[in-house]
Amino acid sequence: MSSQLDQKEKKTMIQGLRPKEDPHREELVHKYNKEIFAKSENEGASDMYSLMSVLIAMYAMWFRDRWGCWVALALFYTSVINARFDTRGQTVMTGLSIIIISFMNIYVAPQG
Repeated sequence: MSSQLDQKEKKTMIQGLRPKEDPHREELVHKYNKEIFAKSENEGASDMYSLMSVLIAMYAMWFRDRWGCWVALALFYTSVINARFDTRGQTVMTGLSIIIISFMNIYVAPQG
């Protein structure tokens, strides 16, 4: 008897069907809501500030300008504040890495 039940359970699992004793709880199903993922009117502002931050940090690194690092850092903070939550990690990694490199190049590396 148990081998017949095991075969029946295996068959339903192989076919991808739900067993009848598995309740389907509707309160645990999260429906897609497109308003949550809708773009805001100033979504491009974060990308613009991030791009400006990276460009100014690269300028500061290449030409060894101290003011460029600080301006790039201020623009970086503005871009992180305006960034969406799902893209904030990418903004932080790209912007902060080049800014740290430019600060190290100006303040730590020997002048030559």
